[in-house]
Amino acid sequence: MKLKKIGIIGCGAIGTEIAEYVEKHLKDKASIVAICDINSQKAKELSMKIKPAPLITTIDELINKSNLIVEAASSEI
Repeated sequence: MKLKKIGIIGCGAIGTEIAEYVEKHLKDKASIVAICDINSQKAKELSMKIKPAPLITTIDELINKSNLIVEAASSEI
C-alpha cells in the first residue's frame, strides 16, 4: 500500500495535533511531506517535531507535493 503524502496548511495548535497524530498512529499509512504557515516560526517549530522533517513551503508547492491536504489555518490567513 502506498503511503499517503499529507500536506498541512497551518502549523498552530490544530495543525500540530494532526501532524503528531499522523506520526504516532498512521506512520505505516501516511507521512507529512509538506507544511506551510503564514508564521514561518510556527512552521519551523512543527518541522522540528516531525521525523522525517517535512518541507516548509508555499501553498502552491504543498499542493503539488501532497495527495491529501489538511487545512488547519486560522481565518486570518
